Amino acid sequence: MKENNKIKIGITIGDMNGVGPEIILKSFLDKRMLDFCTPIIYASSKSLDFFKNHFSYNISFYKITSPKQAAENKVNVIDCWNESPRINFGKTDNEIGKHAIASLRKATKDLSTEEINVMVTAPINKKSVQSDKFSFPGHTEYLNSEINGEAIMIMVSNQLRISTLTAHIPINNVAKNITKEVVKKKQPPYVKGKNLSIVFTVAQLQCKKQLCRRI
Repeated sequence: MKENNKIKIGITIGDMNGVGPEIILKSFLDKRMLDFCTPIIYASSKSLDFFKNHFSYNISFYKITSPKQAAENKVNVIDCWNESPRINFGKTDNEIGKHAIASLRKATKDLSTEEINVMVTAPINKKSVQSDKFSFPGHTEYLNSEINGEAIMIMVSNQLRISTLTAHIPINNVAKNITKEVVKKKQPPYVKGKNLSIVFTVAQLQCKKQLCRRI
């Protein structure tokens, strides 16, 4: 089998009652996206077929069980569940939240073992994901608990890159949570000269698609 030399991007499905699945699939309708990366969607082929049919997208999926099996020039899918959850767009649903976390956990595990190079996260519903097994306010705090180092929330454009010192706290608590120790702790790894495990959002993936259109 030919070795896959393109960057492997693991993509979490996020809240399936939200915009994530639509943006993910719409991004890869542009075949040029496959020129620079090998996508791996963490969801289920059944669920993705539902969204493909619902949005009438002409897209095919390649089912795999491990990132090592990922094929170039294909939209790869790793099944994180076998059932077909009921989709109700715009609704908060704890069952859908459980599937979002199943996708996130599997992708994070593969990122931590370097089976994928980058993880792209579709948005989650921060209410529906809460449970006895998941009590984090967002992706950032969860990644902090699972991956060595310090997760940093970064906002990126072509002109500006901003790294936040705080995350998911009320605005009136921001000032008192900014200290010298926090600044040192949150100093971006690339400034320190260390390797950086990058986690993009699905919105940044869409921005890359817009860049492809301009080329």
